[in-house]
Amino acid sequence: MNDFLEGILSYAEALKLVSRLRLWWYLIVPAVASAALGIGIFAGALALADDAARTMLAWAPWARDVPLIGVVAQMLGLLLMLGLGLIFFKQMVMAICAPVMSPLAQRVQRHLAGTTDDTSFSLARAAKELARGLAMATRNIVMEAFFFLPIFMLGVIPVLGLAAPLLAFSVQAYFAGFGNFDFALEANHSISQSVAFVRRNRWLVVGNGAAYVLLLLTGIGFLVALPLGTIAAAIATHRRL
Repeated sequence: MNDFLEGILSYAEALKLVSRLRLWWYLIVPAVASAALGIGIFAGALALADDAARTMLAWAPWARDVPLIGVVAQMLGLLLMLGLGLIFFKQMVMAICAPVMSPLAQRVQRHLAGTTDDTSFSLARAAKELARGLAMATRNIVMEAFFFLPIFMLGVIPVLGLAAPLLAFSVQAYFAGFGNFDFALEANHSISQSVAFVRRNRWLVVGNGAAYVLLLLTGIGFLVALPLGTIAAAIATHRRL
């Protein structure tokens, strides 16, 4: 519980650092990327919801003429596409913004450690960060979808389905926090070492990711969720390391 709360409360410290270190420019790139990707991905999810509903009804042809079952299939199709869209959205935003978020995390850690801030830009480093971001995003999309689909199917089972929203939120939070912490770890950790750190501190990671996902679900919070989550993860990582 202490780790979980620390992961959430680090966002308050992140807000203070944004103002103290004048990090406002780091908020622009993820805001633009989030807006563009969000519109595209969720418009696509809405468009594919009908196809998902028809696929579900194809498994039970006898139910096509039952209006209630058709409505339920439409709702389930929409929820499925929105859930998968959210997975794809947050991981791709992290991958695209990696060349900006990684330097942000490193700047915060250098400030906390009291060392000189390196503000120089390197195209080679940016390319390396983008490549790692894409590799991490691909890994996490596959793994998160692997967990999400069984949870979605559990959701249609009476009584047992009541646990599905909490499980789905927990999985989303874990992988969202995973991405945020990797920005802070990638300077000195390989992907395998980053995975090991996240597993050792899983509740800290879930706390960070829970605040991140809640911001995504608000009207405008998704525009600043990534930089705030990155700074909060950098603060927590500095303490652990």
